[in-house]
Amino acid sequence: MAVTEQNESRANDCIRALDESNLPGALKEDLRAVIRSAEEGTNGLTPEESLQCLKQGFFDLSRITVYNMIHEAKREPRSWKDVVVETRTQICILAAIVAAALILRPELANIARAFSGG
Repeated sequence: MAVTEQNESRANDCIRALDESNLPGALKEDLRAVIRSAEEGTNGLTPEESLQCLKQGFFDLSRITVYNMIHEAKREPRSWKDVVVETRTQICILAAIVAAALILRPELANIARAFSGG
């Protein structure tokens, strides 16, 4: 199954908005890669490939979040509560992606369990 036209259009719109933004070049590059990887993950991959795509997406989003937190920390001191509040959207999106993957593909839970040694 190929990437749907809707997902391709959404990814292209997101990347266009990203390109027009004033974000730093390296961050734009990372975010483009995350969008394309997530888009690729919607094209009917095997369960193992889907799980790898989710794990890669989690790694990429985690890395971007860390870099963003480092950059933001240079601006002004913040408490850990401020960081949680500022990243709650990313945390919720990530949780929703994982939940949706497990709901749509319950066999991913078995694969994840096998990889974790459980």
